Amino acid sequence: MLSVKTSAFGALGLVALFSGVALAAPECRTYVSAIREGSVNYCIHRSRPDIAAQPDEPVVYFFHGIGGSAQSWKENGYAEALDTLSPEEHFPAFTVVSFDTAKMSFFSDRADQHTGPSAYESWFIKEFMPFIEKTYGVCGQRRCRGVIGLSMGGYGAIKTGLKYNDLFSYIGINSAAIAPFNIWNGLVDWNAYFSRHPIGWWKGQVLLQEIRRVFTTREMYQQNDPTALLESITTPEKMPHLYLDVGGQDYFGFQEGYFRITKIMDERQWAYQSFFDPNGGHEIFHDRRWWLMRFVRDQVQASSDF
Repeated sequence: MLSVKTSAFGALGLVALFSGVALAAPECRTYVSAIREGSVNYCIHRSRPDIAAQPDEPVVYFFHGIGGSAQSWKENGYAEALDTLSPEEHFPAFTVVSFDTAKMSFFSDRADQHTGPSAYESWFIKEFMPFIEKTYGVCGQRRCRGVIGLSMGGYGAIKTGLKYNDLFSYIGINSAAIAPFNIWNGLVDWNAYFSRHPIGWWKGQVLLQEIRRVFTTREMYQQNDPTALLESITTPEKMPHLYLDVGGQDYFGFQEGYFRITKIMDERQWAYQSFFDPNGGHEIFHDRRWWLMRFVRDQVQASSDF
């Protein structure tokens, strides 16, 4: 099934190549951040480089995975998916912004420090988004602004989108790093969890300790737990449109976090889009990135109806 889809998208790529539609690689730059006290790399990629950018063009921010960077948007194949699908399926014009954080940033203020090199959440909300809006003239309103991400970046996107649901109208995530329970639960819970999944006890404990260096107390993680944030949203009007997927054989066991989210959405009977592949691993994003791009397209098109 996957090989068929890959071949089909390859054909779409040839159509794009010979159709005369302009394709453009992400444009990457560096700026100096006041909050993070140093240089930050970021990339800009437009869905329709053949159309001149207009004021308030819809914008979506891409959050990278562990060890990733602003270049992950291209390296993980999302740029390819956008460039292939956009001319074939007549995507509207929108801007994608990817950016650097750290290997294990989890897109949060490390140890709850709101300034300094590791203040990733405060920097993104208070400085980076306003900088992008001013520099590129993209949308600065909820209705035409979204967040998407992969793995650790999937956690970052859903955490940010839910925590600041007044700023974002949609969230799209592939194989998101959503924990099965609070990271400060005891070893009995975590050892049982790691034993259920390929990561195993030893590697799981190493990862857990790294995450605990970001969220240094139970209360701090609770304030940034996507499930708790989702439960704090009381009406569907405040809930960003949501797409999420996961594999049933995910290396890290992230399907358990996925089911935490979908259970709440189902109990509330709130609409969302999801995909669960019982035999899929963490790498299902190689296929599902295409569908994530279509989700973004649909959200951008819907925003034009306002």
